[in-house]
Amino acid sequence: GGEPDDGQPAQNPIGQVSTPSLYVCGTADTAILCSKPYAQKTQDYIAPDVAYTYLEVDCGHDLLTSCGYFKSDQIQKTMDAIQAHLDAN
Repeated sequence: GGEPDDGQPAQNPIGQVSTPSLYVCGTADTAILCSKPYAQKTQDYIAPDVAYTYLEVDCGHDLLTSCGYFKSDQIQKTMDAIQAHLDAN
């Protein structure tokens, strides 16, 4: 609950992520807020030599169910990105 805000930095940073990462963000997600600076900086936490893919889809927080039947192309886009990520890594 509560109102969205700009977030805050991690209190105990763990360093850079060394695992290939796929970040799929729903543009209608009221929790993550893809357009916020903290969400856009996710790639900064991935090691430079590690694969990182960012994908925005027109969905809410639960990407595979919040798109609804009328946005099946967005669900397919998400599934294709997940499959491509798994195939590549």
